[in-house]
Amino acid sequence: MVRASIAFFVLALVAYALGAGGIAGLSVEIGKTLLYVFLILAVISFVASLVTGRRGGNILPLVAALSATSLLLFGGLRMALAETTTGEKVSEAVEDTGKSLKKTGRAAKDKACEMVNGKLDCTKQKMVHKMDNIKDEVHDKADDVKKKVN
Repeated sequence: MVRASIAFFVLALVAYALGAGGIAGLSVEIGKTLLYVFLILAVISFVASLVTGRRGGNILPLVAALSATSLLLFGGLRMALAETTTGEKVSEAVEDTGKSLKKTGRAAKDKACEMVNGKLDCTKQKMVHKMDNIKDEVHDKADDVKKKVN
């Protein structure tokens, strides 16, 4: 299990270096889970060897060293993955610009409809556009909450 945990840690570093933040984060979580399972099983094994009187070797120092190492390694990688990269900032700016253009385009269509058909004939279209704008804002807020949670 320790080897698998280290393998996932290395995979996370490689994925992060290649710009695959999602895969890197998932690898870190899997590696941490495997390491914690190993630590729990090692402690149980140590306690069982004390209770039964069988000599199983003194693995408590190993467990302590591995737990300290895991906190340092996985905690540091998690902090590195949490930083927003320049590419992510650029893609967020592009998304925001696209959303702003949609809203502006809807407003322009509403004005053009009013000029051609009059205010009363365009009421339905205006309501649909307002609902679309509200829907986009709700999706933006939900995306912001997802980003803060992750």
